Amino acid sequence: MRGDDRGLRVRSGRRSVTGSRADQQAPPSSFLYCYSRAPLPASTFFRALRPESVPGKPPGPLIEIMRDASRLAEKDGTVPPSMADIAMIHIKSKTEIEKMRDAGRLAAEVLAETGLRVAAGISTQELNDFAHRFTLKRGAQSAPLNYKGFPKSICTSINDVVCHGIPSPDEVLKPGDILNIDVTVILDGFHGDTSRMFTVGPITAEAERLIADTERAMYIGIDAISPEARVSDVGAAIDAYLTPLGYGIVRDLTGHGIGRVFHEEPSVPHYRQRHVRDRMRAGMTFTVEPMVNQGSYEVVFSKEDGWTVRTRDGSLSAQFEHTCLVTDEGYEILTRT
Repeated sequence: MRGDDRGLRVRSGRRSVTGSRADQQAPPSSFLYCYSRAPLPASTFFRALRPESVPGKPPGPLIEIMRDASRLAEKDGTVPPSMADIAMIHIKSKTEIEKMRDAGRLAAEVLAETGLRVAAGISTQELNDFAHRFTLKRGAQSAPLNYKGFPKSICTSINDVVCHGIPSPDEVLKPGDILNIDVTVILDGFHGDTSRMFTVGPITAEAERLIADTERAMYIGIDAISPEARVSDVGAAIDAYLTPLGYGIVRDLTGHGIGRVFHEEPSVPHYRQRHVRDRMRAGMTFTVEPMVNQGSYEVVFSKEDGWTVRTRDGSLSAQFEHTCLVTDEGYEILTRT
């Protein structure tokens, strides 16, 4: 389904987190690929969700279609669902894709420059401060800062920290550490999100293998992206590679759609499952970011800071991430310099 089709699709899927109401109102140059999270009852409302069935109403943003559908539903006594029951995938326009490319390139640049500062004796707060200053100099903002209360500009996750590690002046890198730096910038209203692993001096052979296998798994997942493929194909490909090697693929955290909003639909699991099976469409943008543990896939969430996620068994964890665009031919990685 191409960007100029202005289409809406309705189908059942699992319950997940929606974007904001502002994000649900797509710009005129793009459209929303829509589906319901629950089986659709036979009612005027759900028939009317298909734009062509709304008398005198051309295809347009979901909000307007829902209003018209609600009016029609009054005639047969059915009650339309709230916006919270509808999940939407935003298909980007050509203009929006260009802005996503700009944001992605900047995120990659911030990550690369920050990574050059990784060394024994450097605190994660110093890395955070550099990334923040660099982002501002490029005319952008650090998306994590104050996002739902997150106190820093980047995430720094060391050794058994899976993700969302909070930079601190008391957290000083030492030889043998492995570190994930996760950068998200907002440039001209659009997000670019990327992360990768860094090492501090010599590390163990097991840690080296974990890092190499995790990076390869990310690219294997990315290679599964193509129009008409299912989102679940990404996780299935990653799982087929990593599970035979004995790794635990984190299940409590996933990749996500991204654009004007930090976290959009769809969720992108990195393991084999049958719940998230949305069809990919050219113009979709989302992250592929497998979190891979040397031991069990189970994790624990910090009760102290509300953010830090660690492996339950204390084993090392690694992660790589790119923001990707579904194209007519396959995919494009947006977070490259």
